[in-house]
Amino acid sequence: VIEQSYSTIFSSIKKVLQSQQLDRSLKSGFVLAGGGAKIKGCDMLMLSCVTVRTKLGCINVDKITTKKLQFEDSLKDPAYACALGLLLFEPNESDFNFRGKQTNKQT
Repeated sequence: VIEQSYSTIFSSIKKVLQSQQLDRSLKSGFVLAGGGAKIKGCDMLMLSCVTVRTKLGCINVDKITTKKLQFEDSLKDPAYACALGLLLFEPNESDFNFRGKQTNKQT
């Protein structure tokens, strides 16, 4: 059931990319993050559906701190990759409008 649902999602992604002619511009491929990315074989299933390089997103803890952390293994979990990435990336709020879209202001 899960595999079929994931296949449907990944195939939909491929269709959208093709319709926007973006399927060939993804040179680095996809990074899967979040708890759903931990499903065994998820990355290989996406690769087979979209035929674009796919990998699991994991945090490089050394880029966060030089100290040894008790919960370091938890930070490497793909389930936290997106949330930690958002915490580490702190854009200037004035560069985004209220819907989160980047403005085109000149600096």
